[in-house]
Amino acid sequence: MKILQLVRGHSGEDFSRARHILILMVVAAMAGIIMSMGAVEVYKRFKGLVFAIDGVLAVLLISSSIMRSRLWLYYDSFLLCLFTSLSCLSAVTNGISLSSFLFSQYMSIWITILALYFVIQTFSDSKRYISIFYFFASLILGLLLICVTAHAVISLLFPGFGQDFIKGCFLNGRMCAIGNANYLGFSCAALMLMSAFGLLTDYHKSRALKIYYIVTMIIGWFCLGLSGCRTAMVGVSFALGLWSCIYIKDKLHNANISLPVSLIAATVIFLLLLESFELPISICKGLVFVLGEMIDGSGSDKIMSISAHRISEDDGTLTDRTLIWAAGLKACFKNMRRFIWGISPLGKEGISGVYAGHHEVIISHAHNAYIEILRKHGIVGFITMMSLIFAWIINGLRQIFNKAADHGDKFLAGSMITVLIMGICEPMPFANTSETLITVPFFLASGYCIKAGRS
Repeated sequence: MKILQLVRGHSGEDFSRARHILILMVVAAMAGIIMSMGAVEVYKRFKGLVFAIDGVLAVLLISSSIMRSRLWLYYDSFLLCLFTSLSCLSAVTNGISLSSFLFSQYMSIWITILALYFVIQTFSDSKRYISIFYFFASLILGLLLICVTAHAVISLLFPGFGQDFIKGCFLNGRMCAIGNANYLGFSCAALMLMSAFGLLTDYHKSRALKIYYIVTMIIGWFCLGLSGCRTAMVGVSFALGLWSCIYIKDKLHNANISLPVSLIAATVIFLLLLESFELPISICKGLVFVLGEMIDGSGSDKIMSISAHRISEDDGTLTDRTLIWAAGLKACFKNMRRFIWGISPLGKEGISGVYAGHHEVIISHAHNAYIEILRKHGIVGFITMMSLIFAWIINGLRQIFNKAADHGDKFLAGSMITVLIMGICEPMPFANTSETLITVPFFLASGYCIKAGRS
């Protein structure tokens, strides 16, 4: 009893901080296991058990967070609960039993993401805990990217090593890992955004941490260039360009020149960053050429497997996307039930009729987060989620233009908006699959911006 009183009386604040860190680490571990499920084979046999445990813990954490901090009074909590309920109804109307939906992989991942979103709002100093989470996430993700790059280069040098789309390989000139090149690209974008936040936030003032985040950002930049994921490249460049614009505008006291100068500087930074993603290709080619010549004298042949399209090069990707979007929207209006309730989050139906005369070609998703929400959740789910997205954007913009906010706050809000822009070309961050590692940082940032907007 004396020891308990001493702990409570002498270091109550430390005890509360330790409890918050423990809760965050539990949720981070849950999110890490869920998000790496598709990349680590050892989890496969325990998949059902892991999802069940994660789901139960997430429900408990959400309930505790909502009740302890009275989050149920706020509109974002209502919209997220409504969206989840409508997802259940969508599944039931499509012939999926309620129990099957509630205990599905989708629901486990979604609930875990919501646990992060709500838990971060319960902390008095949310940004400190985001910085802790980002540190460990960037460390793990940085090591993962080093490993997949090494595996991809080895598989290129030694053809008998075999191609592995999880562990890393080169296909059609792009480095693939964690499922495919785009999933790898989004993971690299997540690492770069988290590292940039670590560099800009006021909590990381030590030189060692600054060097660490510079290294992790370089790792993310290098692997993103090798992945050839142009959506992620544009997104990261836009986020850093946006922050540069705001930073320069705040530093210039002459109102007449601050806006045009900051816009010009941000545009230059944006374009330079975009062009810089071609450099990793050249570096990797040089490395593979040297190693290939040393091993069997076939360096020239090896580097033929490494290539990337320029950002400005028109290779038909945008045309393909517009065809997919049109076909995806058309599928949403196939009948009234589908328009209202969608095909359900568990629906496996692809998009057909994208290419005239090639009805055998089926596209798995709409390559657009918002069309995919309409397709999976129907108009009721679409309106609910879009209402929440608009709230996130408004609170993010308030944070960006808040003069009292520090550089880390502004970049966090800008990165959240950037991910939403990236969703125009890919079904993220709402895909809720184990392959995209950008979902977790996004929901942490959106939860922080919502909380900041209330104050």
